[in-house]
Amino acid sequence: RTRLQAHGGHGDVLDDDATADVPESEGLYGGGSFDFLKLASSAAHVAGRREATSESFVLTNTVGTAFLSEDDLWRLAGRAFAAGITRLVHHGVAYPYARSDGARWYPFRPGGGALSAGPLPISSEIRPGEPKWGFLPDFNRAQARLGYALTRGEPHAEVAWLHAERQYPQGIYIPSGSPEPEAGESATSLALRRAGYGYD
Repeated sequence: RTRLQAHGGHGDVLDDDATADVPESEGLYGGGSFDFLKLASSAAHVAGRREATSESFVLTNTVGTAFLSEDDLWRLAGRAFAAGITRLVHHGVAYPYARSDGARWYPFRPGGGALSAGPLPISSEIRPGEPKWGFLPDFNRAQARLGYALTRGEPHAEVAWLHAERQYPQGIYIPSGSPEPEAGESATSLALRRAGYGYD
């Protein structure tokens, strides 16, 4: 099966997402906003797919660290699940990687003369087994349960919101600390959700 991030391509993002077996969003493009995450889940609903994924826990941050707190991770997970994403794919490196001199290498944290993916830290350096990451097994189990539950029902949207643009604009969201709730969300989305409406 194909998992596809259609944003930034040459077609209409909703139409292209709907061609994939698993439409995928991400937490960085479009500022990782609820509105942007909703495009992948909307495409899945329209195409009759049960799954919509997101490349998650990737966030540009100016505080000089690539670590997100447990609260940050829960907030970002909650935003994605509330937007209809059914599975979160952790962005970054799946296992610790040591350089020949024994130093830990992490490609999403600039500095130290090492090859880096960009000028600012992004994502979160996951270090299983360290006390700071002791919550990770429970966090992963909770994600698995929520993701499974979200694929058992049928989607229901009271409102259809016409997305007239072919592509979603790549917004720039650079927080100076923890990701804020509702950051980058449009007034239309906030009004619909605060009124209790689900939308696609």
